[in-house]
Amino acid sequence: MLRVRWFEIDDPASQVEWPALAPILAALFFNAVFWLVHDSDLWRFNWPPFALAASSAVGLACAALFFVGPALAAQAAASFRSMLASAFGTVPGFCVRMACVVYLVTWISRLLSLVCLFLGLANPPRPAIERGMIGGAILLLVYLTGCQSVRTSSALARFTLRLAAAIMIAALIRVRSGWFAIPLGFASHSQYSLAEDAWRDFSDISFYVAPLALLAAMFSARLASRKAVAMTALMGITAPLAATLLVVTILSVATRASWFYRPSGFSNIFVSLASGTTRAGEKVILLIFAVTILGVLRFSVAALKEVATVRWIPPRFAWIPFGCLISAIVWYSVHSDWEVIEPVAERSTEILVAVAAMLTVDALMRRKFHQPQAFDWAGTLSLICGIGVPAFVRFWWPGTAEDSWGHPWLLPSYGISFVVCLFARVVARASARNGGFSRRLNPD
Repeated sequence: MLRVRWFEIDDPASQVEWPALAPILAALFFNAVFWLVHDSDLWRFNWPPFALAASSAVGLACAALFFVGPALAAQAAASFRSMLASAFGTVPGFCVRMACVVYLVTWISRLLSLVCLFLGLANPPRPAIERGMIGGAILLLVYLTGCQSVRTSSALARFTLRLAAAIMIAALIRVRSGWFAIPLGFASHSQYSLAEDAWRDFSDISFYVAPLALLAAMFSARLASRKAVAMTALMGITAPLAATLLVVTILSVATRASWFYRPSGFSNIFVSLASGTTRAGEKVILLIFAVTILGVLRFSVAALKEVATVRWIPPRFAWIPFGCLISAIVWYSVHSDWEVIEPVAERSTEILVAVAAMLTVDALMRRKFHQPQAFDWAGTLSLICGIGVPAFVRFWWPGTAEDSWGHPWLLPSYGISFVVCLFARVVARASARNGGFSRRLNPD
C-alpha cells in the first residue's frame, strides 16, 4: 500500500540516493503527453532490432548531451544557483534562471490545459472562470504533492510509473490481433532520406528532453557521488526513454495491423485503447491519461518553485513571486494563445539547450567552481553565440526555419555553444597558466 506523509520537507543540504531520484525523472517519459506527441518519432525504425537500437541510442544520447554534464556541474557547485552563477556570472546566471522560469510557465500551462481537456472541461465549453478555478485546484493538488521530500515524490512517481506500465501493457494486449506484424514492421514511405528523418526526429525528442533534463540537474546536486549521477542518468533517463520509445513504436506497428486501425487515421496508444469502445469508455481512458500527466506536472512545479525562489525577499513575503507565476499559469491555461506562447517556449528551450552544452564542457574539463563575479566572459560569449547565430540565420534566411523540419536549430545551437565554450575555456586556461590573460576570464 502506498503511504505518503503530507508536508514532509527535506533538508536542502541533505543528500539523496539515486534509487529515490530515478523514478521522479522516469515519470517525465511514462505519461500520455510523451506517448501522443512522440509515438511516431522512430517510425522509420519499426523493425524490432532497429527499433531497439534506435531507441537505446536516443536514450543514451539525450542523457549524455543534456543531463550528465549539468548534473555533475551542479554536484560540484553544491547547488543549481551556484552552478549558474559560477559558469556564467551572476548577471547572465540570473538571466538563465529567468529563461527557466519562462519555459516552466509555458510548459506547465500547456500541461494543465491538456489535463483539463482530458477531463472533458472543454466539451461542452465552460466559462473561463470555472475552468480557471478547476485548473487552479488541480495545480494546488500538484503543488501539495510535488513540493515534498524526495521520498514522498519518489513514492508518488512510482505509482505513476506502475499506472503507465499497466496502460501500455493493456494497449499491447488489446491489439494482439496485430502482433503478427511486429517481427516484420511496415513499409515506410517518405520524401526524405533515413538520415534526414533521423535528424529531425532526434531534434523533436531533444526539444522535449533537453530543458527537463537540465532542470533535473537541480535535484542531482544532492547526489553523493559521480557514480550516483551516472546511475541516475541510466535509470532515470536512458532506460525509461528507450523503453517508452520502443514500446510506442511496437504498439504503433501492432495497432496498424490490427482490426482496430482505421485507414487514414492514427495508430497511437489512444487508438489501440479507445477504438471500438463507447463514448463513456473513451472518457475513462482520457481520465486515466490525465492521471499519468500529474507525474511530469509535479516535477515541473517543484522545479519552478526552486528557480523562482527569491532569497532576498523576507520569508513572510516569499510566496508572492511564486503565487504570481501560478496565477499566470492558470490564466494561460484558460486563455491559450499558442501563436504567442509557442515562439516564447521555443526560444527559452534553445537558451536552456545552449546552457546544457556549456555546462557539459565545464564538466568534461573538470572546471573548478569559484566565487562568482558579475560576468564570466567565456560563458557569456558562448551563450550569446549559441543563441545569436541561429537567430541571425533565421532572420536573414527565414526558409531555414520551416515547420516541416520541426526544430531544425535546436541541435546546431547546442553544437555552436559547445564548440565556442570549449575553445574559450581552453584559451582562458592556457592564458591563465602563462600569466597572460586576466584570470577573470576563467578563474580556476
